[in-house]
Amino acid sequence: MRRIILNGKSYDIRLFVFDKDGLMFQSKPFWIALAQSRIDAMTKEYPDIAKIFAEKWMQFVGAKCEWEDGTLKVKDMDPMGIFAVASVPEETTAAAAFFAEHLNMNWIEARKVAENIFDFSDAFFRLDQALIPRKGFPDILQRLNKAGIPYGIATSDTKERVRQSLEIFDDYSKVKFVVTIEDVEKGKPSPDMLQWIQAFTQIPMENIAMVGDSLVDVQMAKYAGAIGIGIPEHEEMRNKMMGVADEIIEDLDCITIREGR
Repeated sequence: MRRIILNGKSYDIRLFVFDKDGLMFQSKPFWIALAQSRIDAMTKEYPDIAKIFAEKWMQFVGAKCEWEDGTLKVKDMDPMGIFAVASVPEETTAAAAFFAEHLNMNWIEARKVAENIFDFSDAFFRLDQALIPRKGFPDILQRLNKAGIPYGIATSDTKERVRQSLEIFDDYSKVKFVVTIEDVEKGKPSPDMLQWIQAFTQIPMENIAMVGDSLVDVQMAKYAGAIGIGIPEHEEMRNKMMGVADEIIEDLDCITIREGR
C-alpha cells in the first residue's frame, strides 16, 4: 500500500486533483502574458476603442499597465482581481458589461466585441513564453505516474490550454481527466468539480486530494469532503488557507510517496 506523507502525516490518497495556474506554473507571468494578448487583440480589431478604453478596461480587471512607445504594456496583476480569479466565461461577461457601460453599446453589441477580443487574443498569446514552472513541476506528475497513482486537473482555464500547457513539459496522455467550468453547474469553491471527478473515477471522496494555490481550491475540497492541500504563492494566501486546508506545504516536492503503512 502506498501512503502519501505531508508535513510528517500519513494519508491514504488514491487520486490527486491539481489546479493549474499558480500551482503548476507561476501565476503572474501567465496572467500578464494573457492580459497582454487581450490588449493586442483589442488594438488590432478595435484600434479606436483601444486608444481610449484599453487602459481603463485593464484597470477594471486588475491589471497595472504602462505606455511604452505608444503601446500599452501589462506590468503587474492583482491576484484577487477579475482577471486572476475569474473563469474565461466570467471574464467575457465582465468585459461585455464594461463595454456596454463605457461605450454606450447595447448588450448584444458589447458581448460580441468582448467575444471577438477573447477569440482573437489566442493569435497573440505565446503560451511557451508565459509558462514558468513552480518548484516540483512536472516531477510530481512523473513520480505519481511511476507509483501508479492517477491524477487529473480541475481548473477555471480551458481544456485546450491545459492540454497545450502540459504537453510542453510532460506526457499529457497520462492525465486521467480535465474538469473545467464548462463541465459543471458551479465553479470553485462549489464542490461540483470534485463531485464530478468522484462520479467519474468512483474513488471515495475521502481518498481524493485537491491540490491548489488559492483559497477556493481548498474550500472546494472542504465542501466536498476531500483532502485539501494548499501550496500558496504568497503569505497572504497562506493565512487565508489556515483552518480551511488539511495541509499547507511549501511546494510540490513536499508531497512524498511511501510504500507501506
